[in-house]
Amino acid sequence: SIVCRESLTELTTAIAMSRCDDKRVTRRLMEQAGLHVPEDVSVATYDDVRAELCEPPLTVVSQSLVRIGEAAANLALQVANRGYVMENGQIILSDTADQLLTNEEVKRAYLGI
Repeated sequence: SIVCRESLTELTTAIAMSRCDDKRVTRRLMEQAGLHVPEDVSVATYDDVRAELCEPPLTVVSQSLVRIGEAAANLALQVANRGYVMENGQIILSDTADQLLTNEEVKRAYLGI
């Protein structure tokens, strides 16, 4: 199904899309409205190798899946290394897991050391 978040107006100069079906349908609708790509409206997409086969060609923004994966993994590791001390459903202390395990107050109160 096609999802349109905004309507075309005389101020529209570009359209960004993510799904291949959207591009075909939108281009057809623009042609029916008398608009021409790329003279009147630019059409852009991301990471769609089929976009190069379109006539006229679409603008394609390439995203590095490796860099996205690295950023996601780093974020997951940062979150995984966090520790929290809670009382009555409230976080009263937050730090890295290593810091909490060596915190003297935490060791006395929660580990009995």
